[in-house]
Amino acid sequence: MRTRLRPLDGSFLRVETPNAPHARGLERAVRPPSGAPQAQCRVPRESIGSRLHLAPRFRQRLAFPPPPFSEPFWVDDTSFDLSRHVIALTGP
Repeated sequence: MRTRLRPLDGSFLRVETPNAPHARGLERAVRPPSGAPQAQCRVPRESIGSRLHLAPRFRQRLAFPPPPFSEPFWVDDTSFDLSRHVIALTGP
């Protein structure tokens, strides 16, 4: 069964523009203790990947029916790739 957005949530999408985005994200910096070896990105990626089945929404994307039929709805993202969401950055 598809889960549709509530009308209020859909209205936020309709007023969003490149200059006024409404999207939210999370960035987390994880640094090893002083003197410890540099952490490998695969470790947190594997940990997150092993629990993704507990939060299916994180593997979904919005599908947009043609107007004026209804609000967007959530569908499984068949091209979901965790490595595009959990990345390793280098530098300070």
